[in-house]
This record gives sequence, structure tokens and C-alpha cells, in this order.
Amino acid sequence: MGWTDKRKLDRDLQMFQYCFTKRFSLETPEQLLARSWQVYSIGDKMRQVSFGNFGRTRFEVLQVLNDKLIIVRRDHKFPTSPLTFVSVQLVAWWQTPTGFTTCSRTIRTPELEKALGPYEYYYDAFHWVGERSGPVAFGALAF
Repeated sequence: MGWTDKRKLDRDLQMFQYCFTKRFSLETPEQLLARSWQVYSIGDKMRQVSFGNFGRTRFEVLQVLNDKLIIVRRDHKFPTSPLTFVSVQLVAWWQTPTGFTTCSRTIRTPELEKALGPYEYYYDAFHWVGERSGPVAFGALAF
């Protein structure tokens, strides 16, 4: 399918980093931004792209701050786990000198964690997608 990937496990920080790359030679950064923003901001698109029919996903836009910045809640329940994975995320996009960046970052507060049920787990995540022209080296900041 044309994807390349690099992965790194940092045992000291208990963090898994990964980078997926694919070249879309027939699409502009603007077209890729539009598709990425749909995945991050529309529940059905996220469900299709990320999980397909595996498990259940709840998606709710909690607040629209502007056309480039929203706050969403995502819950994921997989048949292989008794837990429901819960997050509240800040989702944004912005223009860069070489294209665009779409970003999703969880918002973690004690109030959110106290509100969890016994089989809910609040997960921490930071994702970004660069929609740009030309290659970017793994580990390089391309914002």
C-alpha cells in the first residue's frame, strides 16, 4: 500500500513513538488537510479509518472554538478488553511554510479522571499529521 513506518520504544519515559509515511503524489497538501480534518473531527470518519467494525467508538464534539480548533470526546470499547478507553482531546490544524499540520492532544485533568467509571481508562495521546510537499526526516520537527 506504499506505507513506511518507524517505531521507537522509550522504556525510561514509558513512551511508544511511531511515524508512518506515505506519498500522495496526485493530491495537494490542501486536499490532504481536508481529508485529515474530516478524520479528526467527524466521528464516523474516525471510526472507519481507525477501527472499522472492530469495537465500538463514541465520538462527541464538546466545543467548537473556531474552524481550526475543536474539543472532542472519544471513547473506544474493544471486544477483547473489559475496559472502555476514554479521552477528551484538543484537535487543531494550522498552516506551515511547507503545507499544514493537523494535531490531536488529550486534555488530562483530575476532574475528568475522578468522573471515570470502574471499567473506564483515560488514555494519553498526542498525534499529528503533516500534509506537506516534500520529505521530512524521522524525528525532525516539521511544523
